[in-house]
Amino acid sequence: MPPEEFKPLIAQRLAEGIAGFVRTSNYKRARLPPEHHSEYEVQGMMIELLIASLPSENLVVENRKILDHATLGECIPDVIVHSIGGGYWGFFELKTLLLKDSLSVAEVTKDLAKLCAYKDEHPKAAAVFVLVGSRSKLFNPQREVSWSDLKIRYDEDYFTAGRAKPQQISEKYVALPCGSYNLEGDDVISFMWEIVEAEPQGELLSTRYHFTAQMAGASTPASGNSARDTTPR
Repeated sequence: MPPEEFKPLIAQRLAEGIAGFVRTSNYKRARLPPEHHSEYEVQGMMIELLIASLPSENLVVENRKILDHATLGECIPDVIVHSIGGGYWGFFELKTLLLKDSLSVAEVTKDLAKLCAYKDEHPKAAAVFVLVGSRSKLFNPQREVSWSDLKIRYDEDYFTAGRAKPQQISEKYVALPCGSYNLEGDDVISFMWEIVEAEPQGELLSTRYHFTAQMAGASTPASGNSARDTTPR
């Protein structure tokens, strides 16, 4: 049987899945409010969701240094996804603004700068910023004022399906919305931006993960079990 091509969705499925995970897991476990999670817990959820969509759990690693930058110092992505056969498929930086979080413009700006550095070093890999937060915090009027000079925006106008707006974050790069979950009435929402070339505007690489596999019969690729900090083999 010839190899078969697979194209699992990544970015939008991840945005929806993270919000759903955060919203339901603590409630099921201890009846805690959905915003109770820490950033590290949300990162673990991201990894579980990614592994479920990829052909091997060994393609996903976390907190691994990939470069030393002249101004940013050590650059350690929160999550790294490898390509089959070697190289990087993508890098993710995560920030949360949930119940106990305090998130500054400077923290977000640094993550965006790191993603630009990853893109400089690995232009064929996706570089994605993920923001997960509670609706009351993200759309708090005081926060909207204090974040007015932030170079990315998550207003509905920027994430409307079919006409997502690129947001200039540097002379070379724009942040292009690539996934979101913002359903009215839900406490937990999420937004994702991919860093792409500004001119000519680059294409989104985080939409799908492409791979081919030799399948036996009508089976589908087996997803690996959830694991933390695994190493590609």
